[in-house]
Amino acid sequence: MAVIKTRPGYASSIAFNIDDANLPDILGTVAGADTVLMVIKAGKMPEEIIHQLQNVDPSIRQLHSTSPTICLSFTYPLQNCFVSIDK
Repeated sequence: MAVIKTRPGYASSIAFNIDDANLPDILGTVAGADTVLMVIKAGKMPEEIIHQLQNVDPSIRQLHSTSPTICLSFTYPLQNCFVSIDK
């Protein structure tokens, strides 16, 4: 699973873009006001998910990797978002 933190009101549009991309290893998303829960196929490496997300938004970059999560940052229109992916 992965969690995406956004500014209030942006989560649903980010979730829509991820779902609309039909990424093979992302089963779906659930969006609140400022958080997206992304469900990832079992056994997938975080690096695979990062690569797929970069196809949706090339601005995604890795901030750091600590056990058990990888933290990413990307610039969604007019804001910064942060992603944590469980290893």
